[in-house]
Amino acid sequence: MKRHLMITVIACALVMAGCADTGSSGTSEKTSSQQQSSSLADSSSEVSAAEPDGKNKKYPTNAPEQWKSEVKVEGSRITYGSFDELEKASDLIVIGEYAENTRQYPEYEQSIEFGKEILVDCVSKNTIKVEKVLKGDAVQSVNISQRYGISETDGELVAFTGLTPMKKGDRWIFFLQYDKQRDTYWVAGDHSGRYPLPDEKLRGLCSSMADYNEELNKYVKENNIDLSNVKPEQQAGLAKFDEKRQEILNGADKNVFGVLDAASINLSLYGEVLKKFGL
Repeated sequence: MKRHLMITVIACALVMAGCADTGSSGTSEKTSSQQQSSSLADSSSEVSAAEPDGKNKKYPTNAPEQWKSEVKVEGSRITYGSFDELEKASDLIVIGEYAENTRQYPEYEQSIEFGKEILVDCVSKNTIKVEKVLKGDAVQSVNISQRYGISETDGELVAFTGLTPMKKGDRWIFFLQYDKQRDTYWVAGDHSGRYPLPDEKLRGLCSSMADYNEELNKYVKENNIDLSNVKPEQQAGLAKFDEKRQEILNGADKNVFGVLDAASINLSLYGEVLKKFGL
């Protein structure tokens, strides 16, 4: 399911990492069906001029494995807040690992402002070695693309996606959309479409968030609270839930979840994924 999106190519330094779930002003984390983010651009091939199209032949370079700094590119993208929406948007869902060293197709331009050549666009490519198909036709491997690049001149990561770079050997649960024109897959819903394989700690975090959501919803119902319009006298009672939520989120490492911003972590959705597939 391809997404046709327009982006605004505006780079801004990655200066903060926030929390993932919403506070007691919402029932749980991010629950809208298709959330629009203004902090990152979509990873879809439709927005990339760096992708080779057969007319302007481009040659890939091996992507550096490390980066010294991060820059996010402003734009809008579609993410998903529930398993049903994410599953519906995905042509293929698999457990697999990146099988190769990542190749990137960078676009550089000379910057007068910075007095040097800078990376302005890039598509990176890899192959997923499939261990298990959770939805879709049986496959052994698929091509995967992601919209980011690591500058070979100054080691700066320029990201048009909320996902961390692809690294050979890393294993994930992938929700994928097929791009027939380029015969490649893209992660569906950007950062809401790739998850780590669970361990005891991650299962514990999901369980804690599920308990939190249940307790919050019960409290809201019993006290007739409209979370979209909380009254001053109701704020004190909800404060304890904010503290508990923050305590849970403090245990979620953005590197483990493969995202550039901790605010992208959705423990409720991750818990849904694990439950649906019995992981």
